[in-house]
Amino acid sequence: MEILERGQRPVEGQHTVRCPWCRTVFRFTEQETRLVYSDKGIDRLMIWCPVCGEPAWTAFRPTKKD
Repeated sequence: MEILERGQRPVEGQHTVRCPWCRTVFRFTEQETRLVYSDKGIDRLMIWCPVCGEPAWTAFRPTKKD
C-alpha cells in the first residue's frame, strides 16, 4: 500500500471535495450546501464550485446526536 495524498479527519460539519469539472479542491460547511435526497438511500450534498461554478457533490452522512 502506498499513500499518494495524505488527508485529515474532517472537522464535524465540514466537508472537502474535488470539483469534477476543474479539479479544484475546496472545503465547505453543510450550511453552504443544498441537501439532495435520493430514493435509493444515498443522500448527497450539492455545492457550486467557487472557481468554475459547476456543481460538486459529496455523500451526506448525518451526525448522530446523543
